[in-house]
Amino acid sequence: MDTTNLRRAQWALAALREFQSQTATDDEDAVADLLCDIMHLCGRNPHGWGWFETNLRRARDNYEAEVEEEHAALASTPTAVPRKGSTHECATCGYRSTFADMVRCPCCGEPWEEK
Repeated sequence: MDTTNLRRAQWALAALREFQSQTATDDEDAVADLLCDIMHLCGRNPHGWGWFETNLRRARDNYEAEVEEEHAALASTPTAVPRKGSTHECATCGYRSTFADMVRCPCCGEPWEEK
């Protein structure tokens, strides 16, 4: 079974919620606080600060590759029909598309907003 980006986001949300349950961090600060604590962890690693920077770079590369793969698969879907002059943008994740017949964002599953 292929892992989708929606599933990856769900895993991240589960990890974030667990972090919040341990720290009582609110929704507004949770991502930044978790990243900060991961930086503290990396700063105590024998590999030093470079370990965080290397993993952050790898995470960005992985994210870009996974999103590109998903977008390419979506573009090749025969039911996704472009409609000239109409762009849909997801209010949650910012994904944009001109495919007219999708009612939900392929990245996060939220309903489309027509722009």
